[in-house]
Amino acid sequence: MKYQYNDGGRKRGGYKGHTSDCVLRATVIATGEHYRTVKKVMDKMCIDMTGGLVRSCNGGVPEPVSHKYLTERGWELVLTAGSYLKDVPKRGTYIAVLSRHDCAIINNTLHDTWRSDVSRRTKNGSPVMKGYYYKPTRSPVGLSVSHKLTRVENIRDLRSAGMTLDDAKKFVDSVYKDHPRGRHWD
Repeated sequence: MKYQYNDGGRKRGGYKGHTSDCVLRATVIATGEHYRTVKKVMDKMCIDMTGGLVRSCNGGVPEPVSHKYLTERGWELVLTAGSYLKDVPKRGTYIAVLSRHDCAIINNTLHDTWRSDVSRRTKNGSPVMKGYYYKPTRSPVGLSVSHKLTRVENIRDLRSAGMTLDDAKKFVDSVYKDHPRGRHWD
């Protein structure tokens, strides 16, 4: 996995110094939204969802807040018990959820402010991953292809929308090509 330093636009947004903003940073990098905009929305969500106990996301974003933010914008969570960060699909944009850290991965390149892809706590040197978020791919007929559905279910949906069987199979195969669950459900 390659590494690219990326603060998610924090400095460009007028913020100085370091803070525990990994969830916010990963979200900004993966979605392409502006740092200030995402921070403002997540701060409000922190207040609303905690009853005012957490007033901002400066010290970190609670997992329920980040989950709600991403799922409301069409991102889906894939739980990956027993997997490592190196197991994230090689193509596409993902937000990996590690223990006490989130990071953005775009086309097998880690975008973060430090090398969070290295761990001394595992034998293989890659940190344990709890899951990752991804934005479902839109098919030519406008339907989502979801990693949560089986290959057959996705093909059935595309066929019912008017796509030919061969085109539906090719499109779904291209989406699942690098997915860790592979194509084992033919």
